[in-house]
Amino acid sequence: RKWVDQEIEDRYRESRRRKRAANVDLESCTSAWPADIVLSKIRRLLDQIPLSLCASAASRVGMNARALQFLEIDSRSQIASSAISNAKKNTASYHDSKFLKSCHIDGIDLQLTKKLLGQLCDFDTMITISQKSNPSELSSRLLEVATEREMYGDWEGALQAYEHLLDSRLRSGNIVGCSKNRAQKGLLRCLLKLGRLDSVLNQAYGMSKQDLDLKETEFSNEILPYATESAWRLGKWSSLDSLVNEEHDESGQDAHARYQLSLGRTMHSIHCRLPEKVILGLRDARECVMSSLSSAARDSYARSYPYLMKLHLLREVEYISSVFFSEKDRKDTFVEFVSSDEWKDRIKMITPDITGSNDIINTRLALSRMANEPALEGSLWLDIGRLARKGGLYQVAEHSLAQADMSFQNAYTEPAPVDDSFIFFVQDSIGNVKLQLAKLKHAVGETTTALNLIENNIPASIFQMNDAELDSYVSKMTRDGNIALESKETLSRRILQSTEWLVSGGLRSGSEIKSRYHTVLKLAPKWERAHFHFGKYIESLLETRFSALSELGNNASRLMVLQNDKSCQEYSLESVSHFGRSLQLGQKHLFQALPRLLAMWLEFTSIESADKNASLEENQAQMNSLIKSFAEKIPEHLFYTALPQLLSCVIHQNDETAKNVALILTSVLAKYPGQAMWSCGWLRYSKSKEKN
Repeated sequence: RKWVDQEIEDRYRESRRRKRAANVDLESCTSAWPADIVLSKIRRLLDQIPLSLCASAASRVGMNARALQFLEIDSRSQIASSAISNAKKNTASYHDSKFLKSCHIDGIDLQLTKKLLGQLCDFDTMITISQKSNPSELSSRLLEVATEREMYGDWEGALQAYEHLLDSRLRSGNIVGCSKNRAQKGLLRCLLKLGRLDSVLNQAYGMSKQDLDLKETEFSNEILPYATESAWRLGKWSSLDSLVNEEHDESGQDAHARYQLSLGRTMHSIHCRLPEKVILGLRDARECVMSSLSSAARDSYARSYPYLMKLHLLREVEYISSVFFSEKDRKDTFVEFVSSDEWKDRIKMITPDITGSNDIINTRLALSRMANEPALEGSLWLDIGRLARKGGLYQVAEHSLAQADMSFQNAYTEPAPVDDSFIFFVQDSIGNVKLQLAKLKHAVGETTTALNLIENNIPASIFQMNDAELDSYVSKMTRDGNIALESKETLSRRILQSTEWLVSGGLRSGSEIKSRYHTVLKLAPKWERAHFHFGKYIESLLETRFSALSELGNNASRLMVLQNDKSCQEYSLESVSHFGRSLQLGQKHLFQALPRLLAMWLEFTSIESADKNASLEENQAQMNSLIKSFAEKIPEHLFYTALPQLLSCVIHQNDETAKNVALILTSVLAKYPGQAMWSCGWLRYSKSKEKN
């Protein structure tokens, strides 16, 4: 088909060479027929092949856009044939406008259509087709729901749909064999994504026993790849040995299934120290990936990304296998590789899914377990648990954090001699696990449990210590003491997180909260997040005092309170100071900190007192001094995001404030003239002489 399409396209495009193209070189042609006859015969043959079959074949090899094109042509041709037939019989009137506006989904495989649309990330069309089709059978509806949830990455929802589909109590009759196989494979796929590997093996054994043609220990071809992957990820090498050595036919399996089996054989060969089989397994796995990548690259980079990540995975497996087979000290060589920039940079560049893991992380877990490196395994589990918690998969997060804690405990108690830095790293990591577990408990509503976990072994006296006493306290945290050994950063993170929960719940007084924030800043004076949250808390105290002292609640009453109340003035100065400090240290909270800093500064310095208020003028001068120092230290591109707010106050009641606004605008214009000129250019032609 491709050759015919290309031949016809070349003939129409190369009109100047038509005469030369018509003369076929008979010596090079293997057929005695002329080229035109060959083309017509091939086209007639292709016309006999159903387009639905072509779409299914294209989908199997990963050509999703091509498969969708076949389905669309099939639907349109059926509608056109029906319209022509009705027109000849004069049984119904047909309007072209209706044909053009109609939804062409009649007579095609809607399950395949929605699957292709989901893989091409056209979710709007997929939802529209689901609403149009709305199958009446329960099994068809459940299969559609499971497919849609898989496309959206809702693995828990897809798992429930597949379980309902396989539940015999919800079916009036026997489920069709094809749908049952799809449901079984979908169930195992969801369990793998959710990290429930033991369940995968148990389900695979149960599904295989239902097949009467198989022996008790055999797996069907559809189930075998999932059982193989779960076995090597769990480190069950005896089960993996029986799986990879089992004779089965791979001809009917897709490229992904063959890749899973090849990778399983590779991991088994690494464990058994068989370098020749490792090379063969890696070669087969790469061939499977490249066959899928060649078709996925036709659609988009997003579809190619998973296959590129698999190639990175195979590269790591290849290198680490050479480490296992080297004559040098395997442990030292492995640690040296995982400490290299290549290992760290690759994990930074990849994008984990909603479960917090991906193929590379899963493979690293298995390799670290094989190399007997529990500390590295624990670090990977900790990352998975943190990302899963942020994604809302609390069961996955709890399981991953439990695995991380167990791995770090094993590393902490291993008999091999370790240095103090390793002990410090392990104990600090255990503190991070407790922090993540506390965040998980807070996310599910168990605030009291979260506070008990996060403040464990933190004495109340630490919040009353000065700098010297706090340094002495941190330096005395020993392994054999009652306090767990951890870094200043981990201790400050625990205190800050618990303080934020106490603030949101109103569980402490203002003085206690401020002493906790001061302790955090003593432990980590250059932590951007700590300065931002402290400034935010001080601003909340300011707003609370405004509400208490302001009678009318309008802007004039607010300015009157700010003019006469020294506490409000001190709150404004302190909040602006911490917001500015956070912007000096980072830009994570740029769009929250900078607008509030500018608004509080411009509001405070706009107050004009009829009688000379020395305290107010002094605080206004101090505020402008702070802003002037921030204008020199905060990067110019951060101020660029607030140009409209600054331009609205070019003319200000306070002369020093106006100078600071001009200083910031000048620095931004000097650094980024091409970008900032569009926003500042209108000042040159303003009717106000003060502005231009």
